[in-house]
Amino acid sequence: MILKILSIKLLISLFILAVAKGESVLPEVLSKAKAFQILKTESPRWAQANLLTDLSQAQVEMAKAAQGVYLGLTSRQVYAKINQIQFGFEGAGALSFVSFGNTGLVGAYSLYDAYAKARFSLAEKNQIMNQAQRDQYQSDLTALMLLQYLNISRLEKKLTNCDLNIHRAEEIQKAAQMKFKVGGGLKLDELRAKNLLEYEKIKKLDIEAQLQKAKSDLAITLGQNETQFIVQPLKYSPIQSKIQINNIADRKDLLVSKRTIDLAQQNKIMADTEYLPKISMFGEAGISGATLVGGSNNALTGSVGAQLTMPIYDSGLAKSKRHEASINLLKAQLQDTQVEREAKMQIESARHQLENSKRAFELSESQIEASQKELELAQKRFQSGSTSGLEIANSQSNMAQSLELNIDALFGFEVSKLNLYKSLGRIEEYLKNEP
Repeated sequence: MILKILSIKLLISLFILAVAKGESVLPEVLSKAKAFQILKTESPRWAQANLLTDLSQAQVEMAKAAQGVYLGLTSRQVYAKINQIQFGFEGAGALSFVSFGNTGLVGAYSLYDAYAKARFSLAEKNQIMNQAQRDQYQSDLTALMLLQYLNISRLEKKLTNCDLNIHRAEEIQKAAQMKFKVGGGLKLDELRAKNLLEYEKIKKLDIEAQLQKAKSDLAITLGQNETQFIVQPLKYSPIQSKIQINNIADRKDLLVSKRTIDLAQQNKIMADTEYLPKISMFGEAGISGATLVGGSNNALTGSVGAQLTMPIYDSGLAKSKRHEASINLLKAQLQDTQVEREAKMQIESARHQLENSKRAFELSESQIEASQKELELAQKRFQSGSTSGLEIANSQSNMAQSLELNIDALFGFEVSKLNLYKSLGRIEEYLKNEP
């Protein structure tokens, strides 16, 4: 009942503050799903990850264009002064300049270039690799956002708990003061109650500072400037459906590892084909001629041919590149084996952590019940005069500690649940299964 009263008071205070500022009546409740949507649409970090795939797409287009037809415009013109007498031009009006040049189109097309094709395939595989890296980064960013969200829920619940503890401490202090006034108590009991109250107030200030910092961190992750929002309260929500923990195919780091192998294999193919012969066609068509300036003596010209390029000796460079590519491929395969082994261990560890955190939460619930009974009994004994204020102060401290441990246990359970989904590479399922 006290907790409900304090919650109503908090909402009224927020209402008065909002009206005074001329803003919306209540700060909007930011759900996990809405926070995820903001992350995808407004976060600069999310947008930066998308640029990875845009860049790789441009590289694919460049590699593809390099294998196509090339056409260009060429124009060459040379002007020269001539000897008038040699060419029989004498007199004041004789021309003294001639021009040599041509204008036309040039083109080229590769008939056979295994290295260019391998480079195009490399660009495609690099694009797939960048997509996997983007998905991994965005998955990690989503997990970070959800962890920050849960931390805010934890701190807000602790803040509400502090208000409840302060209210109880004030009641204990009032009871001790009244009992001392009528001569049935000790001044020491009143001082103990006061110390208990001051401790809870200091604790509240510390939690408020942590909460402001946590909200700022979440706002930065979401790409927002505003921290005046309310998150959903932290509450126990068991996993709605059974999770298939044996399937690790969706893990983003494992997908990146597989793509790394594909990329290393393609690099090896490039090293094998870089020094193969290349055959290409070239041609030219246009107008050329030598004319006197002011005259016309142009003729249509054209040429076509083929070019063969074949390396003969490179001081062992090709062999070194192939050796390097083979080593990188072996390294990628070994890394993939290690990543898969670590993934299975992380999933098993996350499963055990979830079971333990669930058990810890259940025990903390039982501890709250025992602490509540202890506090009620101490209050009755204190009111009847059969005990001092020390017992009721200790009981209140135990109650406050039990509530705080319960919040931490609940937070630990939610984090363990989030960690399990993340270790399986299915972080978005955590959002779908949230009530």
